[in-house]
Amino acid sequence: QYLSVFMHLADFRSCKVHSLRLDYADLRGDALFVNMQVAPGDMSLRQASLRGARNDFSGLRVAGKLDLTGAQIANLQMRWYEIADAVLRSRPGSEVLRPLKLRLEQLKQDDEAHEVAALLADREIRERLDRTETSPGDKALLWAERIVWGGATGYGTRLDRIVGIALLCWLVLALPLAFGSSLRIIRVETGKAPPLHVPLAPESATVLPAASAGGRRWRALAYGFALMFTLPDLGLRPAEPVSPALRGYLLFMRGAGLLLIALMVLTLATVSPIFQAVLGKITG
Repeated sequence: QYLSVFMHLADFRSCKVHSLRLDYADLRGDALFVNMQVAPGDMSLRQASLRGARNDFSGLRVAGKLDLTGAQIANLQMRWYEIADAVLRSRPGSEVLRPLKLRLEQLKQDDEAHEVAALLADREIRERLDRTETSPGDKALLWAERIVWGGATGYGTRLDRIVGIALLCWLVLALPLAFGSSLRIIRVETGKAPPLHVPLAPESATVLPAASAGGRRWRALAYGFALMFTLPDLGLRPAEPVSPALRGYLLFMRGAGLLLIALMVLTLATVSPIFQAVLGKITG
């Protein structure tokens, strides 16, 4: 159909069609696409207006593309996972993803809203990168945001991803301390301990008893974890002498850990209602 007007109910429930085109259609009554199957073709609602009290896409299956470019859909009922693949096959712009995200938030489908929020953030960055007026400096910042914020956290929506990346970074960065350096670890009182990356003279602290090779490696890994993530502070510190290169490496690990902590906190602030409530009380 093209330039169609539905004055009353548009009922497609459980229909099976090869394709469906409702571009520029004006559906003034309810539009029900419940359990509809569109295969092997596409379903297009470009610039369509669905104004009914109930516009239901529940159970909709589209084998091809679901094109919602410019569509105005009131009171949309949907589950993102049911239409996601079809929508993404149409390469939606931010103008399509933004209202979908807002609607999912209204429906309290938080996990699905977070997924669309990540797609929206990435799409907005791509659109800004594609603009000819975007300066090289701005493009560099956008690429950094896309790689660091988007890649590591899914734009603040994937706590599992950033936690996994943090643990992997700790293991990769701490392994040279455990296996590839002559770093010696000593213990100090935590209340009087200097910053974790600052080496101490052995006589100024408690020298840990000699340990097996495996024990020294575990000690170095534990120190590396504390160095990057601050907690737990077991009172472990590097002992002099430490080469300038190794000093720089310890400082780098400290900085990387602080960045990862910041990314985890920001992601928690996005995905955790409990953390949001606590943060709201703190910032008051």
